[in-house]
Amino acid sequence: MINRFIEIIKRECGGSVQSWYAKIRGARKIALKDALLLQERLGLPIDFWGDQEKVLDWYRERSQDIVQKQRSSVVRTEVKKTEFDISIEESFEVFDKARWIVCSCPRIGAGTFSVPLNFVRDGNVLYIQGDRTGTKAELFKDTNEVEVVVVGEYGEFELNKDEIASFDKSNFVSGIFATNYTSVIARTRVFSIRNEAEKKATLRKLCEKYRPNALEKFEEIVEFEMLKKTYVYELKIDQISGRRVKIK
Repeated sequence: MINRFIEIIKRECGGSVQSWYAKIRGARKIALKDALLLQERLGLPIDFWGDQEKVLDWYRERSQDIVQKQRSSVVRTEVKKTEFDISIEESFEVFDKARWIVCSCPRIGAGTFSVPLNFVRDGNVLYIQGDRTGTKAELFKDTNEVEVVVVGEYGEFELNKDEIASFDKSNFVSGIFATNYTSVIARTRVFSIRNEAEKKATLRKLCEKYRPNALEKFEEIVEFEMLKKTYVYELKIDQISGRRVKIK
């Protein structure tokens, strides 16, 4: 439980895991600005700092509310910088047309873990499922950050000799050697779905997308095997950035 709480604190204030462990235990003082920020955003009383039992009892009583609040936060998008940047709505359309996404998250002392996954989108949430064992199950803990990449339309375009001759050295890269593509990067937080009815509804959505001709077997399979053997996750999108390059 303390690990999840520290991840939430780090997201609000930054800092290292070791530093926040020390502050919760009272072995290190918390900066006043951080204490005030956590009081404002999470409701954690300032005078609890330095008393590990008080801090953890407070979090234990409110953990579900804190997680739910983070799940319902609004998606942010980066300010448009170039003519190629696309809106949130257009970025969501890229997800809707895609068949898979690539999810990445850090492994302490072991680089970055990346995996391609089937998914389905509903609003600002991406839903995925996976086995109850393995690296994904180990890393995909509530509120952990996961970066998602999706590539949409892609293709080279033909240029005739006259068009190639019209390019000068200043725009070779952006012209002759460019490709048409659409891509989106999303920063998300993962939450495990524990409610059985919600899990079942999500698995049905995945089945409708990837195995629509097998829906008549869904009830049988989900009750016999899928609910028992799989985890279902939602990736709550916090920030999204999309780009579409169309040269020709």
